[in-house]
Amino acid sequence: MKTIPKKQADDLDLHALRVLDVLFRERSLTRAAETLHTQQPALSKTLARLRRYFNDPLFVRVSLHMEPTAKALELEKPVRALLDGMQRLRSEQTRFDPGQSNRTFRVFTLDAGVIVLLPAVMKLLLNTAPGVRLRAAQVDLQNLHLSLEFERDRSCDRRISAAHSGDSPAKAFFGPTHVHFSEGPSTSAP
Repeated sequence: MKTIPKKQADDLDLHALRVLDVLFRERSLTRAAETLHTQQPALSKTLARLRRYFNDPLFVRVSLHMEPTAKALELEKPVRALLDGMQRLRSEQTRFDPGQSNRTFRVFTLDAGVIVLLPAVMKLLLNTAPGVRLRAAQVDLQNLHLSLEFERDRSCDRRISAAHSGDSPAKAFFGPTHVHFSEGPSTSAP
């Protein structure tokens, strides 16, 4: 059975490529370490890994700075292109296209929101985002935290089954000893 050669098993990581890129600009391990907010010995270890990987010294000391070898100069543009590509991947975001979306949005609103806000939102959605669905729940301010907790737990795929107890879904979910649940109206604050 053949094993993977050490050279391929010791793949380069993004950090090593960043170190190489900064060394191209700074031409000094000390200044490169400062730029990368790390210690010079750590950078020396990374440079040693890079040297082993490429089987080349990459940078040689000349007077008070480091000069790239011919191999390092060959690597400069491809390394810069890779890092630029990674930066673009991180900065690009998928734009939301309401006309193509088929997502469902949940809205919790007070009484006034049902009357004032939802009709305008629905009209806008029908015109600009026909595939978008809206799930609205009317809540009162006193029980807003309870509604939000209930919806969060439901969206985590917890199944509420009141069938076996014959009780309301709220009682089956929270149980009679839950601090916010009781049989009748409460006269004490939770």
